Amino acid sequence: MDSKRTWIGLILLVLGVGTALAQSSRGDDWAADFHYGAATGDFNLGLGVKSPAFAGVLNASASADVLWKESPPPGSASGTASTMTAYSTVRAGINLEADAVGGVGRLYTGFGPILLVPGTLSSQNAFGGYGLFGFDFWLPDLASSYFAELGGSITNATADKVAGSPSLQNGFFINTGYRYHF
Repeated sequence: MDSKRTWIGLILLVLGVGTALAQSSRGDDWAADFHYGAATGDFNLGLGVKSPAFAGVLNASASADVLWKESPPPGSASGTASTMTAYSTVRAGINLEADAVGGVGRLYTGFGPILLVPGTLSSQNAFGGYGLFGFDFWLPDLASSYFAELGGSITNATADKVAGSPSLQNGFFINTGYRYHF
């Protein structure tokens, strides 16, 4: 019961601080992005979309990523020359935003579900969740921004068709990219 009250209190605190800080007119419309980064040691490329703000400080987002895991080819033994094998993730989430001091950018945090489609690395898809913290840095044209995100995800997925069954999309990730605001 105490942990439930703690979580409810933390959620209300984050929403209250975000509501107090958000006073923006820039970047409140639709946005699309291209990003790249690393997720638990796997290189990734992705595309994303962000909705206009609702309830003052919230927006919805979605992204699709292709990641590459360096490992022995599926079905081969350990010690075999490694190869890059692709797999995909799809995320959907809710973000809480607040303008940074001086109007140079925007801070945001988000969370939501993640679907992992392992391709040839595993015998089944996996569901999980993610959380992130990010920063949009406004570019001089005022219609676009550079962004960086740090976060974590958990799917409990493993590459069960690869020797050693390495983890897939479990742990720390970092993304950076370009976002255009419509």
